[in-house]
Amino acid sequence: MINLKNLAIDEFKTTPTDSNVGHFVVDSFVGTSFLALNLYKKAKDNILIYCANNFEVNEMYNSLSTFIKSDDIITIPSDELLRVEYLSESKEMLAQQIYGLYSLLGASHKIIILAPSSLYKFYPSKELFTKSCLKLKVGETYDFNKLKEQLQNICYSRVQKIDQSLQYAIRGDIVDIYSLNYENPIRIEFFGDEIESIRFFSIANQISYEQVNEVTILPASLILFTLEEKSKIENKIKSILLKNKDVLSPQIYQELVSQTEEDIEDLKTSNLNSKFYKYYGFLKEDKCNLLDYISNSFKVIVNNEDDFFNSKNNIFSESEAFLNELFKEGRSISNLKYFNNEINIFNKSKYI
Repeated sequence: MINLKNLAIDEFKTTPTDSNVGHFVVDSFVGTSFLALNLYKKAKDNILIYCANNFEVNEMYNSLSTFIKSDDIITIPSDELLRVEYLSESKEMLAQQIYGLYSLLGASHKIIILAPSSLYKFYPSKELFTKSCLKLKVGETYDFNKLKEQLQNICYSRVQKIDQSLQYAIRGDIVDIYSLNYENPIRIEFFGDEIESIRFFSIANQISYEQVNEVTILPASLILFTLEEKSKIENKIKSILLKNKDVLSPQIYQELVSQTEEDIEDLKTSNLNSKFYKYYGFLKEDKCNLLDYISNSFKVIVNNEDDFFNSKNNIFSESEAFLNELFKEGRSISNLKYFNNEINIFNKSKYI
């Protein structure tokens, strides 16, 4: 049996607070880590740890991964600098978000570490996300044209030749796809509508090198819509646009009209990047959150409650200021939200 107190002293070099030997100052990450590990060891529940920011999430991950397999820890980071994310989306962070969400499906006996910037965001419903994960298997019949349409709907970009992730290319009866959950792109060869072979290939020389029986293609974005939601995009946005006419100058309003028309077309064709997330909470019929993805029971630990809720309040106020700034400059309609304030993050937990 491991003596956790001695382990904390030896491994993390805690020091006595004063002359009272036996009382020690322990880093908050160490205390939370050992509490999580204790709960993790005693039961098969999922353990959710709420941290104040991405830095704390990374520190907690590093602390916990010393003791358990990294595959048993799920993190879903989100950029806390909204203006930076708006202008330039990190493909690495997007990959972590999508794979993290995929890992939540059916998650059992996992430690899940979240910060407000990801916890309070809007997400596609669990059903829509699951349907957007395409499972392809050798020997199965799959409508070739339908596959092209689905790849477009889940935000893959069509190119002549793949050179990075989130792309697909078509040459005759061959479809190349680079999904985020694989190190290399996939080459799928059809015979009619039957999948004849699936292979990984190298981007450098385009040569196939390993054959597999089946693959799962993850969506290239978390800004996903149902067909019904897509059919309502134009009317919903234009209804707000019309109301904005009375509060903006003619010049700014005309700039907003032009920008909005471009955005509507891109939203309807799934030609999306991070700047389109601002519409997501407004356009979604179902307001889903990360906790909706966790079907098994879970327990909650808050690393530092004051810091967590202060961070939450900060990102909410910053996002409102940023969206208001975009509106006044004619780059976005009003009535949009970055974060969902209606989430009860403790509602489904059996322990806090």
